[in-house]
Amino acid sequence: DRYRKGMQPDMTTVPGMMTTAPGRMTTQGGQQPYTQMRGDWQYYGMMPQEMMPGMPQGAGQWTEPSLSDAVSMILDALAGETADKLYYNYLIAEAPNAEDVRLITGIRDDEMKHYEMFRRLYYELTGAYPPPAPEEPFEKPASYCDGLKNGLLGEQHAVQKYRNILFAMTHRRHINMMNEIITDELRHLGLYNYMYAKNGCKA
Repeated sequence: DRYRKGMQPDMTTVPGMMTTAPGRMTTQGGQQPYTQMRGDWQYYGMMPQEMMPGMPQGAGQWTEPSLSDAVSMILDALAGETADKLYYNYLIAEAPNAEDVRLITGIRDDEMKHYEMFRRLYYELTGAYPPPAPEEPFEKPASYCDGLKNGLLGEQHAVQKYRNILFAMTHRRHINMMNEIITDELRHLGLYNYMYAKNGCKA
C-alpha cells in the first residue's frame, strides 16, 4: 500500500538506498541521485552513467521501437513463405523417426498459424492487406542435423524480433496475439534443442 497514488515510499524498504535529508535520496556510495516523474508515480534510481562510471556514451542504449518499425518487422516476418514451406517439407521427409515427424509437423502448423496472425495484425494496424511477399530461394541444408540447427537459430532470431513488435503494440488484443506467437517460438526452441540432442547432432 505504500506505493499507491499520492503516497511516498518508505526509504527503508528500497534495497541499497538511504535518505540524507527529507525528500532527498542517495546511494550507499554517495553518488548523485535523480528523480523521474511518470504521472502520479515517483521512481527513484541512478542515471545509467552514474551507475556505471566510465561507460562510453551511448553504450548499452536501447531505442524504443515505433509502430512503423513494427509494421516493417511484420512484413519481414511474412517474407519467404514459400521457402519456409519447402524447409519444413524437407525436415519432415528427412526425419529419422515418427516422433521427429510429429514434432516438426506441429512446429510447421504453428508457423502457418503465425503467418495468418501476422497478416491480420498488419491489416488491423494499417487498414490494408500486406503486399505479396518476395520469393526467396530454398537452400537445402547439408544434413538433417544442419536443418535442425538452422531452425534453432531461426527461432532465436524470431523471438528477438517479435519482442520489438510486441513492445510497439498498444491494443490488448494485439498484445495477446504477439504473446501467443512468442510463446510458441520459445516452445519451438525447446523442441529443436531436444531433437538436436536426441539425434546426436554436433555443432
